[in-house]
Amino acid sequence: MVRGNPRIGLRTRGDGVQAVREHMPTGVQDQQWRSCTPAFAVRLRYSLRHRSPAMPRRDANNRSGQPTGDIECRGAPIPSPRMSTEPVSRLAAPRVAAGAIIVRESSVLLVRPTYKDHWDIPGGYVEIGESPADACRREIREELGITVRDLGFAAVDWAPDRAGDKLLFLFAAPELDGVDVARLRFPDGELAEARYVRLPDLERYTVPRLVRRIRATVRVIDSGGFPIYLENGE
Repeated sequence: MVRGNPRIGLRTRGDGVQAVREHMPTGVQDQQWRSCTPAFAVRLRYSLRHRSPAMPRRDANNRSGQPTGDIECRGAPIPSPRMSTEPVSRLAAPRVAAGAIIVRESSVLLVRPTYKDHWDIPGGYVEIGESPADACRREIREELGITVRDLGFAAVDWAPDRAGDKLLFLFAAPELDGVDVARLRFPDGELAEARYVRLPDLERYTVPRLVRRIRATVRVIDSGGFPIYLENGE
């Protein structure tokens, strides 16, 4: 049974469709497939109808034991000269990270990673299938040896990067506000030190973009206002 999208007439199941999905470049399956345009659907139908009969499917034989001539679902190329993925190349695929803003009066907790030349906030990159909040909890546990449950979403910052765009989710961690640095452990070995740094002194410890990001997020936390959207820390 083949099911499709009745709005654009695009097949979404079946051997041919599976083959096209598996031979798309990385990232196309999830981004382009879910937001397919009618033009893409036309190209897809064309490529499926005009496939080469010379490509047998290894796992599909007729009663005589001969190849059926259907498209091989796994491993064979799909002759689709008119199917273009050019629109997908223009879609952003930002890396996503999450961090915690832990405050004590007019200071914020910074950590010194062993692999960076500046201080940072606790946090790290979001893994596949993980929410930013869960990533923040995991990083706090792995980096500081502390389990935290309650996080408050405070800000998201889009930032350009040499390797591609970034989206950074920043969370308040009220459970940890004022936590004694002496309690902290660095079980994963990625951190060498942690300390509270006064907001006016942040420039001495970290890069300008992070300074702007921290100060903007602290203002939201202190005011109890709505989460904010930032671009490059502003």
